[in-house]
Amino acid sequence: YPQRWLPNATILAVRFPGISFSDEFLRQDIAGTLPQQLRQAELFLQDNLRTVVRMVGLTHQDTPEYPYSAVRELLVNAIAHRDYNLQGDNIHLFIFADRLEVQSPGRLPGPVTLDNLLDARFARNAVITQVLSDLGFVERLGYGLDRVIESLQKTRLPAPHFEETAGSFRVTLQNHFGDVSS
Repeated sequence: YPQRWLPNATILAVRFPGISFSDEFLRQDIAGTLPQQLRQAELFLQDNLRTVVRMVGLTHQDTPEYPYSAVRELLVNAIAHRDYNLQGDNIHLFIFADRLEVQSPGRLPGPVTLDNLLDARFARNAVITQVLSDLGFVERLGYGLDRVIESLQKTRLPAPHFEETAGSFRVTLQNHFGDVSS
C-alpha cells in the first residue's frame, strides 16, 4: 500500500454533468499500487464515458466519447512522470460534458517544454517508467503522445491541448458533444 508513505500518490477521478465544476458529481478516489490505479481508472472510464454512435459506411458503430487508448496513455504518462516530491496534490482525471482533463502534479520534467513536448524524451521517474514497461503498460519508445494525437484524429476529435500551470501539467481532450447546461 504505497499511500502509507506517499499519501497523495493517488488519482482523483470525477465526472461532472456539465461543462464546469459543480456541486453535483460522481467521484472516485483511486489508490493502491500503480497497476491497480491504472486498472481502477480504466473501470471508472468504462463506467463514466458516454457512448457515441458514429456512422461507418452504412452501419453504426458505438464508441466511447474519447478513445480509451488515448486516455490510458495520458494516465500512464501522468503516473510515470508526475513529481512525487510534491505532496500537496494527486493526479486528477476530470470528465466534463465537453472535455476530459488529466492533470499531474509537477511541471514538465528535465529538458521537456511545451514547444518540444512531442520530440523530447526524458523520464523523471526512471524506475517507475521501467516497472510500468516491465508490466506491459508502456513500451518506452517515446511516441505515446503521437499515438494519442493519431487516435483522436481517427475519431475526428480535436488535437489535445497541453498546458503548464504553476505547479502541474494538464492535458485537455475536447469532444463535440458538450452539454451547454452547467
